[in-house]
Amino acid sequence: DQDRAALVLVGRSFQLRQRVSGRNTGAAAQHQDAQQRAEQGRWYSGGVRPIGYTSTGEIIPSEAAAVLGMFRAVERGNSMRDIARALSGVDQPGLPDIPTTPRHMHTVVTERNARRRAAGQEEKSVPDAQPWAYTSLHSILRNPVYAGYSTYKKAKRKGVKNKSRRVTHIVRDPDTGEPVKGQWEPIVTPDLW
Repeated sequence: DQDRAALVLVGRSFQLRQRVSGRNTGAAAQHQDAQQRAEQGRWYSGGVRPIGYTSTGEIIPSEAAAVLGMFRAVERGNSMRDIARALSGVDQPGLPDIPTTPRHMHTVVTERNARRRAAGQEEKSVPDAQPWAYTSLHSILRNPVYAGYSTYKKAKRKGVKNKSRRVTHIVRDPDTGEPVKGQWEPIVTPDLW
Protein backbone atom coordinates (compact mmCIF):
# COMPACT_ATOMS: atom_id res chain seq x y z
CA ASP A 1 0.00 0.00 0.00
CA GLN A 2 2.84 2.40 0.77
CA ASP A 3 4.49 1.62 -2.57
CA ARG A 4 1.23 2.20 -4.41
CA ALA A 5 0.66 5.49 -2.58
CA ALA A 6 4.21 6.58 -3.45
CA LEU A 7 3.64 5.77 -7.13
CA VAL A 8 0.39 7.75 -7.18
CA LEU A 9 2.15 10.68 -5.52
CA VAL A 10 5.00 10.57 -8.06
CA GLY A 11 2.48 10.39 -10.93
CA ARG A 12 0.54 13.38 -9.64
CA SER A 13 3.74 15.33 -9.15
CA PHE A 14 4.76 14.59 -12.76
CA GLN A 15 1.34 15.68 -14.06
CA LEU A 16 1.55 18.90 -12.06
CA ARG A 17 5.03 19.66 -13.47
CA GLN A 18 3.70 19.08 -16.98
CA ARG A 19 0.82 21.50 -16.45
CA VAL A 20 3.12 24.13 -14.92
CA SER A 21 5.79 23.75 -17.63
CA GLY A 22 3.18 23.65 -20.42
CA ARG A 23 4.90 20.67 -22.04
CA ASN A 24 2.95 17.91 -23.69
CA THR A 25 4.00 14.28 -23.55
CA GLY A 26 2.67 11.06 -24.98
CA ALA A 27 -0.27 11.24 -27.36
CA ALA A 28 -0.68 14.99 -26.94
CA ALA A 29 2.95 15.56 -27.96
CA GLN A 30 2.58 13.28 -30.99
CA HIS A 31 -0.58 15.13 -32.00
CA GLN A 32 1.19 18.48 -31.71
CA ASP A 33 4.26 17.21 -33.62
CA ALA A 34 2.07 15.89 -36.45
CA GLN A 35 0.28 19.22 -36.70
CA GLN A 36 3.56 21.15 -36.79
CA ARG A 37 4.93 18.85 -39.52
CA ALA A 38 1.82 19.48 -41.60
CA GLU A 39 2.00 23.25 -41.08
CA GLN A 40 5.61 23.17 -42.33
CA GLY A 41 4.58 21.14 -45.39
CA ARG A 42 6.61 18.13 -44.28
CA TRP A 43 5.59 14.57 -45.15
CA TYR A 44 3.49 12.85 -42.51
CA SER A 45 4.56 9.56 -41.05
CA GLY A 46 2.58 6.77 -39.52
CA GLY A 47 -0.43 4.89 -40.74
CA VAL A 48 -0.77 3.35 -44.17
CA ARG A 49 1.24 5.09 -46.86
CA PRO A 50 -0.81 6.54 -49.73
CA ILE A 51 -0.64 4.50 -52.92
CA GLY A 52 1.99 6.03 -55.20
CA TYR A 53 4.29 7.16 -52.39
CA THR A 54 6.80 5.52 -50.07
CA SER A 55 6.42 6.02 -46.32
CA THR A 56 8.92 8.92 -46.66
CA GLY A 57 7.08 10.71 -49.47
CA GLU A 58 9.12 9.50 -52.44
CA ILE A 59 7.17 8.59 -55.58
CA ILE A 60 6.80 4.93 -56.56
CA PRO A 61 6.60 5.25 -60.37
CA SER A 62 4.44 2.18 -61.10
CA GLU A 63 1.86 3.10 -58.45
CA ALA A 64 1.98 6.81 -59.35
CA ALA A 65 1.14 5.89 -62.96
CA ALA A 66 -1.98 4.10 -61.71
CA VAL A 67 -2.98 7.09 -59.54
CA LEU A 68 -2.48 9.54 -62.40
CA GLY A 69 -4.48 7.23 -64.67
CA MET A 70 -7.35 7.23 -62.15
CA PHE A 71 -7.50 11.03 -62.08
CA ARG A 72 -7.33 11.32 -65.86
CA ALA A 73 -10.07 8.72 -66.29
CA VAL A 74 -12.36 10.62 -63.91
CA GLU A 75 -11.62 13.84 -65.82
CA ARG A 76 -12.65 12.07 -69.07
CA GLY A 77 -15.89 10.95 -67.43
CA ASN A 78 -15.13 7.24 -67.03
CA SER A 79 -17.09 5.45 -64.32
CA MET A 80 -15.56 4.31 -61.03
CA ARG A 81 -16.52 0.73 -61.86
CA ASP A 82 -14.63 0.88 -65.17
CA ILE A 83 -11.57 2.37 -63.44
CA ALA A 84 -11.66 -0.37 -60.78
CA ARG A 85 -11.91 -3.04 -63.48
CA ALA A 86 -8.95 -1.53 -65.36
CA LEU A 87 -6.85 -1.50 -62.16
CA SER A 88 -7.80 -5.15 -61.64
CA GLY A 89 -6.56 -6.09 -65.11
CA VAL A 90 -9.90 -6.34 -66.92
CA ASP A 91 -9.51 -4.78 -70.36
CA GLN A 92 -11.55 -1.57 -70.45
CA PRO A 93 -11.88 0.31 -73.76
CA GLY A 94 -10.92 3.94 -73.32
CA LEU A 95 -8.72 3.31 -70.29
CA PRO A 96 -5.30 2.49 -71.74
CA ASP A 97 -3.43 4.69 -69.26
CA ILE A 98 -4.41 2.68 -66.16
CA PRO A 99 -1.92 -0.10 -65.46
CA THR A 100 -2.98 -3.27 -63.67
CA THR A 101 -2.15 -2.69 -60.01
CA PRO A 102 -2.61 -4.94 -56.96
CA ARG A 103 -4.96 -3.64 -54.30
CA HIS A 104 -3.07 -1.34 -51.98
CA MET A 105 -3.43 -3.27 -48.71
CA HIS A 106 -2.11 -6.41 -50.44
CA THR A 107 1.02 -4.45 -51.39
CA VAL A 108 1.38 -2.76 -47.98
CA VAL A 109 1.12 -6.01 -46.01
CA THR A 110 3.64 -7.67 -48.36
CA GLU A 111 6.08 -4.76 -47.77
CA ARG A 112 5.57 -4.91 -44.01
CA ASN A 113 6.18 -8.67 -44.04
CA ALA A 114 9.50 -8.12 -45.83
CA ARG A 115 10.54 -5.75 -43.01
CA ARG A 116 9.31 -8.25 -40.39
CA ARG A 117 11.23 -11.06 -42.07
CA ALA A 118 14.42 -8.96 -42.14
CA ALA A 119 13.97 -8.20 -38.43
CA GLY A 120 13.38 -11.87 -37.59
CA GLN A 121 9.75 -11.24 -36.61
CA GLU A 122 6.67 -13.30 -37.39
CA GLU A 123 4.89 -12.35 -40.61
CA LYS A 124 1.20 -11.45 -40.85
CA SER A 125 -1.17 -13.08 -43.30
CA VAL A 126 -1.35 -11.31 -46.65
CA PRO A 127 -4.84 -10.58 -47.98
CA ASP A 128 -5.70 -12.47 -51.14
CA ALA A 129 -5.12 -10.53 -54.35
CA GLN A 130 -8.70 -9.50 -55.11
CA PRO A 131 -10.09 -7.14 -57.73
CA TRP A 132 -10.36 -3.47 -56.87
CA ALA A 133 -13.69 -2.28 -55.50
CA TYR A 134 -14.86 0.99 -57.03
CA THR A 135 -15.69 2.28 -53.54
CA SER A 136 -12.00 2.20 -52.56
CA LEU A 137 -11.19 4.75 -55.29
CA HIS A 138 -13.08 7.56 -53.54
CA SER A 139 -10.53 8.01 -50.75
CA ILE A 140 -7.70 8.11 -53.28
CA LEU A 141 -9.40 10.64 -55.53
CA ARG A 142 -10.34 12.91 -52.61
CA ASN A 143 -6.88 12.87 -51.00
CA PRO A 144 -5.24 16.34 -51.32
CA VAL A 145 -1.77 14.81 -50.82
CA TYR A 146 -1.79 13.76 -54.49
CA ALA A 147 -2.00 17.42 -55.56
CA GLY A 148 0.87 18.31 -53.21
CA TYR A 149 -1.22 19.85 -50.44
CA SER A 150 -0.18 19.34 -46.83
CA THR A 151 -2.90 17.71 -44.76
CA TYR A 152 -3.67 17.10 -41.13
CA LYS A 153 -6.18 14.73 -39.59
CA LYS A 154 -8.29 16.17 -36.81
CA ALA A 155 -10.61 14.22 -34.56
CA LYS A 156 -14.24 15.31 -34.73
CA ARG A 157 -17.24 14.15 -32.79
CA LYS A 158 -19.93 12.74 -34.99
CA GLY A 159 -23.08 10.76 -34.57
CA VAL A 160 -25.45 9.85 -31.78
CA LYS A 161 -22.90 7.84 -29.81
CA ASN A 162 -20.34 10.68 -30.04
CA LYS A 163 -17.88 8.33 -31.68
CA SER A 164 -14.77 10.16 -32.71
CA ARG A 165 -13.62 9.91 -36.29
CA ARG A 166 -10.67 11.54 -38.01
CA VAL A 167 -11.31 14.04 -40.77
CA THR A 168 -8.57 15.13 -43.19
CA HIS A 169 -8.15 18.87 -43.65
CA ILE A 170 -5.90 20.80 -46.00
CA VAL A 171 -3.51 22.87 -43.88
CA ARG A 172 -3.81 26.59 -44.65
CA ASP A 173 -1.34 29.39 -44.13
CA PRO A 174 -2.66 31.44 -41.19
CA ASP A 175 -1.70 34.75 -42.83
CA THR A 176 -2.93 34.22 -46.40
CA GLY A 177 -5.46 31.40 -46.04
CA GLU A 178 -3.78 29.66 -48.99
CA PRO A 179 -3.21 25.90 -48.85
CA VAL A 180 0.24 24.88 -47.62
CA LYS A 181 2.17 23.10 -50.37
CA GLY A 182 3.94 19.94 -49.30
CA GLN A 183 7.66 19.36 -49.67
CA TRP A 184 7.03 16.27 -51.79
CA GLU A 185 6.42 15.92 -55.51
CA PRO A 186 2.71 15.89 -56.36
CA ILE A 187 1.42 13.13 -58.64
CA VAL A 188 -1.35 15.29 -60.13
CA THR A 189 -1.77 19.02 -60.68
CA PRO A 190 -4.14 20.91 -58.39
CA ASP A 191 -6.41 21.49 -61.42
CA LEU A 192 -6.65 17.77 -62.15
CA TRP A 193 -7.25 17.00 -58.46
